[in-house]
Amino acid sequence: MELYKIRKIRTSIVKLRALFLVKIAKRLRTLDSKDAFEVTVSHNLKGLYHCNDRIKLLIDPLSCIEKLDKNSKILIIGPRNEHDLYLLASQGFPMKNILGLDLISYSSKIKLGDMHQIPFEENAFDAIIFGWTLSYSATPKKAIQEIIRVVKPGGLVAIGVEYTSMTKEDSEALIGYSIQEHELLEKRINSTQQIIDLFENQAGHIYFNHDAPMKRSHSAKSIVKNVSNVAVILEVKK
Repeated sequence: MELYKIRKIRTSIVKLRALFLVKIAKRLRTLDSKDAFEVTVSHNLKGLYHCNDRIKLLIDPLSCIEKLDKNSKILIIGPRNEHDLYLLASQGFPMKNILGLDLISYSSKIKLGDMHQIPFEENAFDAIIFGWTLSYSATPKKAIQEIIRVVKPGGLVAIGVEYTSMTKEDSEALIGYSIQEHELLEKRINSTQQIIDLFENQAGHIYFNHDAPMKRSHSAKSIVKNVSNVAVILEVKK
């Protein structure tokens, strides 16, 4: 588990396993969701072998909260590949207690499923990590209600989204299409307060609040390497 902290080792394991399980074992499966935007699966398949460390913005502070220990059961929603799971394991959480959920899966560590209909019973997890996935939902309130259902009373939820000032036209100019179907959303989630508001009266103590302080956004002309992110870790009251 200590070796997973070394990025070259961690990413090599993830990429080799992905290549074997997808290309040779032919285990890649996908699932459609009526509550996700149309391009969600196709867009994320393009980055299937990419290992992004931005989840550390959630994992690092989460791992310091005393409510969690090596026996805690943790669900990661939308990991795309196994990288987030290995990164969490590097913080001392046994892999046997970590599970992923995604519309894309090639691994037994990632259950194929929809965050709007999470295939687990109530109060199943001590913590849920929901990193950079909420922005793919056309019904974010529904996704949050499912998270509340499957997390234990007093459990922790860590959510991250990318900060952006881009319009639909900006996205189309930059990558050729817009990931979000803006006409389906009342308003894009772009702040920690908007995330907290989705929990309504079930949002308990806020352990971590990172409200994109630099407000750096991609533009229609270029990708910003150090784009700002919104992240919050809160306790769920049930």
